[in-house]
Amino acid sequence: MNTFLFVILGIVAMFAIAFIWNRFVAKHPTLARLPMANGERILFDESGLRVFQRGHGRSTQFINSRLRVTDRRIIVAQKMLLGGDEALRYVFDYTSGDHDGTDLGTSLREGALFGSLTPDQLEAASDEAGSHIRLPLGGGALTRGQHAAIYTDRAAEIVARLQRDRPI
Repeated sequence: MNTFLFVILGIVAMFAIAFIWNRFVAKHPTLARLPMANGERILFDESGLRVFQRGHGRSTQFINSRLRVTDRRIIVAQKMLLGGDEALRYVFDYTSGDHDGTDLGTSLREGALFGSLTPDQLEAASDEAGSHIRLPLGGGALTRGQHAAIYTDRAAEIVARLQRDRPI
């Protein structure tokens, strides 16, 4: 009986240490820590959205997400379960000359998908769940054949503005 109790207490202690480390020590990529570029302007900022990452037969849903569209980047973050921060999921730049999709090295190092695209690669689409922005995640080893579906009532407006205005 004492051995069983000792094992259970050890497991609980390991989870408590992991939780404290994850919550207070580990530096997660968050929207608050993502610096804005000099002169970067926010064009759209919407929260409470559903985002799906689809491809290769599997789908992952991020609930309670935020879409921030600037004149240089598309940023998707998700409210973390504990705490007020929003964890970064996708950061795609459309001003760099390189539009090869996801940057594997940066994505693995930072803990979120970083990449580049052109506004022409965005698509306003609709399905039984509603209107959404189809964001291709690139052809790299990490995200080949995958895309994000960002569900927002403003999908057509956002895509049209980015494609029309050609930010920077």
